[in-house]
Amino acid sequence: MFQRVLLAWPSDAPPRRALEVARSLAETYAAELAVCCLGDGAAAARAALGAHAAIASLPRPHADRELLRYAHEHAFDLLVVGRRRAGEPLPRRLVDRAALPVLIVPEEPAG
Repeated sequence: MFQRVLLAWPSDAPPRRALEVARSLAETYAAELAVCCLGDGAAAARAALGAHAAIASLPRPHADRELLRYAHEHAFDLLVVGRRRAGEPLPRRLVDRAALPVLIVPEEPAG
């Protein structure tokens, strides 16, 4: 079903649960998993994913547009993004503007 999965990685907090979900989906569908860092998250992403992971960096301003442009240009068919709190603007903007499926993963379990 999915061949290329892209995980959004914000610079301010690693998306731990979103990473677990993205890895699981990539494994289940034998899909490629890549990470797109928003801002300065590349070092943390590299530490979490290993030296051979596909990691790109994008500027933080206009992250939603840049992330969707990147996903489109590189033919990803699923975008996974973590959400730390309800009403967080980036996940909402991605869902509103995306031409590909967007999976939003709450970083904290509902309690």
